[in-house]
Formats: sequence, structure tokens, C-alpha cells
Amino acid sequence: MTDKDKPDDDVLNIELEDLDEDAEPPASRGYPATPGGDDDALVIEVEDLDEEPQPAGYPAAAGDYPAVQPGSGYDMYAKAKKNPVAAIFGNLMLQMFIAGLIGGALAGLLNELWYERAEGAIGTYTVVMIFTAVAGGLIGAALGATDGLLTGVYAKMGKEAGLGLLVGAAGGALAGLVAQFAFALIGPDLSQLTLKLILARTIGWALAGMGIGLAQGVRYFNFNRILNGLVGGAVGGFVGGLLFDPITVVTGGGAASRILGLAVIGAVTGAAIGLLEEVRKEAWFTIVEGPLTGKEFILYKQTTSIGSAGYCDIPLLKDPHVAPQHAQIQQSGNAFMLISLAGAEAVLVNGQPTARHSLNSGDLVHIGATAFFYQDRAVEANQYTQ
Repeated sequence: MTDKDKPDDDVLNIELEDLDEDAEPPASRGYPATPGGDDDALVIEVEDLDEEPQPAGYPAAAGDYPAVQPGSGYDMYAKAKKNPVAAIFGNLMLQMFIAGLIGGALAGLLNELWYERAEGAIGTYTVVMIFTAVAGGLIGAALGATDGLLTGVYAKMGKEAGLGLLVGAAGGALAGLVAQFAFALIGPDLSQLTLKLILARTIGWALAGMGIGLAQGVRYFNFNRILNGLVGGAVGGFVGGLLFDPITVVTGGGAASRILGLAVIGAVTGAAIGLLEEVRKEAWFTIVEGPLTGKEFILYKQTTSIGSAGYCDIPLLKDPHVAPQHAQIQQSGNAFMLISLAGAEAVLVNGQPTARHSLNSGDLVHIGATAFFYQDRAVEANQYTQ
């Protein structure tokens, strides 16, 4: 047999005449007659037999993921930081500032519907408690809704906004009661702007800010976030209260000054909470590629879930190559372990498939269409600010 006549090792030839004639559809039933010649061979490439059909979704095959080269993580991170949209999207302090500003302005508008009519009609303590409850509730709701809104998980947005509303209103009312007591104890002259009045106002709003900030921590049932909320809320409320009376003087008082004053208090409180979250974070993921590029996820919990389900801590929605619960990050002391729940081929770390990986600062994790850059405080900050 010549090389020309020798069959290709990668081709399986099955002659139709080798098949059972009874299995061939008879021409009398309307099937076309089988032509003769070389076309009588059904050719099946061996490579067609190598892979089994993959179900859509999960676990995805390793080839479904873009190639990631080790060491490319910092380049992607630097590129994401230079993207102005991603930079804003990933700036927690700015997000909370905007949310607090909106919540405070809405609180001011809502309070104006009743405030002037209620003055003198009901007791001062009741007026103050309602006023601060509305402020705390709406600022808390706005801050609570931020994460769900940015990630597109609207069920989470509604749930956390509702919790922020309830806890913020309760905290605001209690803080208002204590603040009015402190205000009355100091006894400032309300007819003129004095240091005594500003001091009383700042103490009162610092207490109210703590109630607003408490709502942000309680939503996560995490001590660090509760502490961040309390301290950040107190600082924000203090600064906002410090500006409240000067704003009144500049704007001439009345409804506009109260609305602007609450908007400033909300914005400063939100920014202070966001700043404290940034300053005190120990380990976090920054998304450097994918729909949520720029978004930062701080790792607070003992177990952080990643997946396409809306209830995951890091939701990667509408990605067909991400399982509902695709991976999780488990914290043990200061160490974080990444575990794939969708098979070793479904998660890449520095370009390599992995089932379990102890995260090191600078690792690039790829899940579906999303790439995460992991950082922690163990590495000097200037490595990422060059």
C-alpha cells in the first residue's frame, strides 16, 4: 500500500454498504436513493469524538475563559484606575457622598411638608425626634441602596434600603432626643450665631450621625462595619452640624437653608463613613475587567460568596459561564483562601486553573468575563500607587 492509499489515522471511514441494509430507509417510503462511488463513505473525524457536549452555563470549560498571563494583574489594575468612569465607580467615598447628599436633600424636602406647621403645635422634643428620624431614615436608605444599585441587584438594593430606612429612622429619633437634651442643657441663644450655638448644634448632629452610621454597620452584622458606621457617622454629623448654622446665615434661613443643611449633613456623613471604610479595610478585590470594572469589594466576612445569583456577596449577573454559587473566599485569621465550587477549570489565578488557592496581594483572579485584582495591607501601598 502506498502512502497515498494509506488511510489517515485521524479519519474513521464507515462504508454505507457495511451498515445493515434493514436499517437503511427504503426508497419506497420517499427517501432519496443513496448515490454510489466515493460518496458512499461517511467520514467522522476522530477529533469530533474527543469532547463531550457541554451544558450551557456551569461548570464552564477552561477554554471559555480569556487567557490571563501571570504578572499582568498590575497592568490591568493601573489601566482600570486611569479610566475615569471606573475610578468614580470604584471610589467608595464618592459613592457614599453622592448617596448621602441625595438622601439628605430628600429628607429636607419631606420635613418641609410638616415642620413649620408643627412648630408650636407639638412639643419641641417631638418635633426634633421626627425631624432627625426622617433625616436618619432617608439618608440611611440612600446609603443602603448604593451597593445594590451599582451591582444591578435590585432586590438587594430594596432590602438594604429598607433596613437602612428602619434602623436609620430609629437611630435618628433616639439621637434627636439625646441631642435636644444636650442642646437644651447648653442653652444657646437661637437669635444669633455664637460659638455656643454652633457647639450645641455639632454635638446634636454628631449624635444623629451616629444613628445614621449605625444603620450601615447593622446591615452587615459585622463589628468592623458597625464601628466604621458609628465613628464615620459621628464625624460626618459633627462636620455637618458645624456647617448647618453658617449655611443658615448665608442663605437667609427658612426652608432652603434647612434643605441645604440636611443635604450637606447627609453628604458629609456618607463621605466620612466611606472614607473610614477605605482607611480601615484589610483585604479587598478590585474588578479590573468585566461589566463592573472599577468596583471594589472589601472582604469583611468569614465566608464571601461569588456567583451569578443576586444573593452572593460579589454578584456577577448575566454571565453564562458563572455558576449561581461559583466560588467562595474563606478567611482564617489574616489569610484568605479562594475555593472554586464549579470545578478546578472554572477559576483562573494568575492564568492557572485552580480548585483552591491561598490569596497573595497582587493575585489576578479570573471568573467568567470578570477579572479581580486582590490586595491586602501586607504589601506596601506605594506598590499600587505608582
